[in-house]
Amino acid sequence: MATWTFFNKFKPRILNGNATNFSSATAVQVILIKTSPSVVPTSNTGDSGIQWVSDLVPASNEVSGTGYSRQSFGSMTVSSPSSGVVTVSGTSITYTQSASGFSNAEYIVLADTSSGSDSTSPLICCVDMVATFGNVAGTLTINTDTGNAIFTLT
Repeated sequence: MATWTFFNKFKPRILNGNATNFSSATAVQVILIKTSPSVVPTSNTGDSGIQWVSDLVPASNEVSGTGYSRQSFGSMTVSSPSSGVVTVSGTSITYTQSASGFSNAEYIVLADTSSGSDSTSPLICCVDMVATFGNVAGTLTINTDTGNAIFTLT
């Protein structure tokens, strides 16, 4: 199973009361990033980490092709703590197969896009899938975990 890495600039937002509303239907969107982006999401060490979608997504870094658009996990919820664990859940995302689709995604990024502008939309977390994936050869589904879990905080 892949592991989500939280962007360093997002972490203080949680503690400063600027946190994302994970229960909002469209606040959190999935952005698919190509291999070898100019700003590698998982290398945001120290305080100099990237913060906004616009820091990560010049047009050349986000995948494109028939069937791709930024999407939200459906029915997102945040659980009450249970044994010290809080779970963010939602339903899977599907990108319909298209010969004109994309085959060069490698990173799955979550961002709070509720502001409507990439320059003020904070990056939340990402996962490096290590290999490329897409919707050219078949329908692509980004599955949630057992019980529709996207990630847990412990």
